[in-house]
Amino acid sequence: MGDFTADWLALREAADARSRDRGLLRLLETWAPERSGLSVLDLGCGSGANLRALAPYLGVGQRWTAVDHDPALLARLPAQLSGAGWSATLETRCADLGGFDWPAADLVTASALLDLVSERWLEDLIRRHPGAPFYFALSIDGRVELAPPHAADGPVLDAFAADLRGSKGLGQALGGEAPARAEDLLREAGYQVATAASDWNLGREDAALAEAWLSGVTAAGEVQKQVEKSVVTNWLSSRLEDLEEGRLGLRVGHRDLLALPLSG
Repeated sequence: MGDFTADWLALREAADARSRDRGLLRLLETWAPERSGLSVLDLGCGSGANLRALAPYLGVGQRWTAVDHDPALLARLPAQLSGAGWSATLETRCADLGGFDWPAADLVTASALLDLVSERWLEDLIRRHPGAPFYFALSIDGRVELAPPHAADGPVLDAFAADLRGSKGLGQALGGEAPARAEDLLREAGYQVATAASDWNLGREDAALAEAWLSGVTAAGEVQKQVEKSVVTNWLSSRLEDLEEGRLGLRVGHRDLLALPLSG
């Protein structure tokens, strides 16, 4: 379901952390104290960035079940969570996210996941956790803004968007449509839904992440298939030069979503 190495997850964590919408986190913080011993299901947990971001807002007595398909990432979680200013019990499960063999939970959450899954997968997730709130962070929404303009921006980014909609192992991925479809499905299921932008705005301090993202765009299968090789090579070379010279502006659109049941 994609190649999410520890290096890539570490590279993006700072940008993710500052991009999360604080308003939705405060709404979650307002909801959490009404519950004791909150059980949280974290899907595609990776290196635990979502846990580290959310736990300070959820009060005492948290019990987390962290699910990922990568045993190496799961093995690192306890050490990465030591020394935090809050306490939580942690259970890890190494599992394919297509399996749905997870416990019930008071809160279901995931970060940077929805754009990788299919609409059917998302429908099943909502159906299997009736009444549980959902918090989904940093889902790609399809917007990319690059400056200065380049003649190949259109064909390269269009092909990249098409690649995001290809299967990542959980059916045809929602790609940039994920936040809007999640909002629609959750409203239809009887939730009150709040969303907010959580865009990456990458500057000089994010040069390594910006370089990795640009290189990832040109390595995408649909970009390689749809755009002439020389055009792709020129585009990447030009964009990396913009980055090195400090003139690149890069915004990658993401959205956060919080869904609470209407009954409370």
